[in-house]
Amino acid sequence: MTNQALLEALGKEIRARRKLKKLTQAGLALRANVHPNTVSLIERAETVARVDALLDIANALGAALSQLIKAAEDRAAHH
Repeated sequence: MTNQALLEALGKEIRARRKLKKLTQAGLALRANVHPNTVSLIERAETVARVDALLDIANALGAALSQLIKAAEDRAAHH
């Protein structure tokens, strides 16, 4: 699995969990205390997010960062 494939899968995982919580990108950004553009860029795999931003996003989604990474790895492996 390439780094790009994992970044894309992570973005899709964050988007899916955000939508399950019925949050907009702006709503998630507000909860995670990150810039709304950050959420958008991560979801589209157009940036490599800093670990602290990913931790904040995971917490805002009610998940551990390790859960997000594992789900992204599984998602990337199946596509």
